[in-house]
Amino acid sequence: MKISINIPFWFSNEDRLENLKSSYKSLVNLQKYLTINGLDVDINVFEFSEGKQYFEKSIYFPVKEGYNKSTKLNLALKWLKENREIDIVSFIDSDCVV
Repeated sequence: MKISINIPFWFSNEDRLENLKSSYKSLVNLQKYLTINGLDVDINVFEFSEGKQYFEKSIYFPVKEGYNKSTKLNLALKWLKENREIDIVSFIDSDCVV
């Protein structure tokens, strides 16, 4: 069974980027723990920042100004469907340290 844990992110200020970095680091540790315990876990950051990519490990979708979370999540889901074989998909907030 393949599990995908994903973080949608868009840059609005430097604090959000620092929160993302902390969340991502914690998520990598969680991935290692789950993998050791027999689960196949994939983690991704989907970045929807305007103008440029701020997090180098992200899958970047440049977007125009405006907040439309459902459109952004649908882009991420479409990308996952086309590029990964996943049984379970979850999204966590980029400001949530695991």
